[in-house]
Amino acid sequence: MKVNRIDALILSSPDVTKTANFYKNLGFGLVDEKHGDGPLHFACEFGGCHFAIFESKEGRAPAQEFGGSTKIGFNVDDVDLFFKKSNEFGATEKLKPDNAPWGRNAVVFDPDGRTIEFNGPVK
Repeated sequence: MKVNRIDALILSSPDVTKTANFYKNLGFGLVDEKHGDGPLHFACEFGGCHFAIFESKEGRAPAQEFGGSTKIGFNVDDVDLFFKKSNEFGATEKLKPDNAPWGRNAVVFDPDGRTIEFNGPVK
């Protein structure tokens, strides 16, 4: 038995439009979707994965150090640019871009408080 890949990444947000706009501004091709009687949400496909954002009740994501938290890592072509743009579009800085043993990386909190890590080639 083995897991082959991640097929879906579904986020919940109390301000779904704000969060969707944050990810759209980073280059995610999110579009409005509604399936039958289901809720309006934003979704796209990238890297063989379905990425979607649904509205939720008010509240922030738990910090990475606590149970139930989520940290999302994205491989990008320019870590410094993604870090700069994410801060312009509503992220909160956690770790500035720096070189690590696995490449260049930076970490921010998205508008809902989720930890987002950008990884890419060393400059």
